Amino acid sequence: MTKTVLDNGDIAIATLRKPSALDDLKAKYPSDKLHILKLDVVNEDDITAAFKYAEEELGHIDIVFNNAGCSLLAEVEGTSHEVARKMFDVNFWGAMDISKETVRFFREVNKPQGGRLWNVSSLAGILPIATVGYYSASKHGKTSGVVLDEHRPIDLLSISSGRRY
Repeated sequence: MTKTVLDNGDIAIATLRKPSALDDLKAKYPSDKLHILKLDVVNEDDITAAFKYAEEELGHIDIVFNNAGCSLLAEVEGTSHEVARKMFDVNFWGAMDISKETVRFFREVNKPQGGRLWNVSSLAGILPIATVGYYSASKHGKTSGVVLDEHRPIDLLSISSGRRY
């Protein structure tokens, strides 16, 4: 997504746990077009800092592409709560924290109000798969978890990617 945004001549703030993973893009695009920030969605301070950076450096955000996630290939009965909770912290709580901060930013910072929130989920959140029960549940929450007041100028898109076998 970041490369597509940049190739279209737009500005991207790319957020990820390991910014060095984008060293190839950093070398290719100018720093006024590509802003790379460390952000772990389970760290509320990282989330706050990223949105503060966007406000201070750019003044607004047009689109948030909320794509953080991890998977867990395991049956529910064979998975400890600790392992499942770590995945929920990323796939559900992290996604919801990004979504909440996005909505706040679109309402309070963007002038005029508004923006687009694109939440990437999974087909497994709609059509659960037995071998990834907790993953399916965490993605279902992301698919249905954000409901916006229809009178606000915020567009929500839920993208459920995947393939059913």
